[in-house]
Amino acid sequence: MYNVLIVDDESIARVSLLYLIDWTELGFQITAEASNGEQALDILKKEYFSLVITDVRMPVMDGLSFIEKLRTFSNIPVIILSGYEDFEYARQAMKMGVNEYLLKPVDEDELIQALNRMKQDIQERLVIERRTRDATHALKEQFLRKWSQGLIKSAAQFADELKISTVTPYSHHYICILFALDQLKHHQCSNNVHETELMKYAIRNIIEEKFEKRGYVFEYNEQHFGLIYYLDTDEQQAYMTKLEELKEQIATFTKVEVNVGVGSEVAAFSEVVQSFAVAKHELEYQPPENDNMQRIKQWIEENYARNISLREIANEIYMNPVYLGQLFKTNMGMGFNEYLLRIRMEKAIQLLLHSDKKVYEIAYEVGYKQLDWFYKKFKSYTGISASEYRSSIVKGR
Repeated sequence: MYNVLIVDDESIARVSLLYLIDWTELGFQITAEASNGEQALDILKKEYFSLVITDVRMPVMDGLSFIEKLRTFSNIPVIILSGYEDFEYARQAMKMGVNEYLLKPVDEDELIQALNRMKQDIQERLVIERRTRDATHALKEQFLRKWSQGLIKSAAQFADELKISTVTPYSHHYICILFALDQLKHHQCSNNVHETELMKYAIRNIIEEKFEKRGYVFEYNEQHFGLIYYLDTDEQQAYMTKLEELKEQIATFTKVEVNVGVGSEVAAFSEVVQSFAVAKHELEYQPPENDNMQRIKQWIEENYARNISLREIANEIYMNPVYLGQLFKTNMGMGFNEYLLRIRMEKAIQLLLHSDKKVYEIAYEVGYKQLDWFYKKFKSYTGISASEYRSSIVKGR
């Protein structure tokens, strides 16, 4: 059904038009009415209509003024209703893109014929709009795929080649995220291609809504959606929170668990390919999370005496450091820095108990180059100084 807005200051005229013909049989329905052009503009800015039928002579804002303002933001088809004396007004309106002109009182057959012509015109418009939209969408998808693979060096280059405007990020920091839809192969709808496509469409919509205006989603291939996300400098953690919420939403609404690969943060348009490569590697080559945590714990055990960081570990195992930080906290029940402190303090305690090494030697051996900092951390961890700890154990013996 095509929604119709009737604009006429005479309520009797609006009612008679409503009952003059069987609108639904023709594929139309009158869903709103207005008594003048100003009121009609307010309605049109809030709701979608396929057709407007308007009188010419109205108070507050007449039909010509209404159509003139309407054309500043919409090409919606318009039928004018007018008396004989308003013919000159109607001719002016036709120059504004009015599609049909009918004399009052409206003849039933003439209105039906006009609506049939309008229906064909609306259908043709929709086909053109869909083709234009599909073509633009395809170009945008192509651009994003090429960008993620390092085939586009700048947005300006792509715009010059295809003569279209492209994305304009408001940040120079990017992160690529890859969503794997592998589970759709095993989902109950896998035997129905149409249902599978609907599922993919739903997942894409959820991703787009979650990252609205902050990134661009594209279909990387049949089993993966990609996201190029623009990162503000003050947003180091926020996007990971969004990502966790997103995975929960997809699981809740589609009953499908989506695997996610998070790329590294990069600071230039041309470096997006590097971030995307990390996201792909994380999806394709990473072992399960439990195996990852074992590798991380072992790595810390072997390197705690150095000045190590979560970012260094992330680089070693090809993971996004922010994502790794959240994964670590979820699995270990504490942050990376807290875990590293505990490892170092427990190692220091063992050395205090089972060696004759000086406190400064122990501090250096567990990763502290500044003795004062070691003293502070040890006392915070145990409640007493390292010397007092060793003395109390000796006395206890």
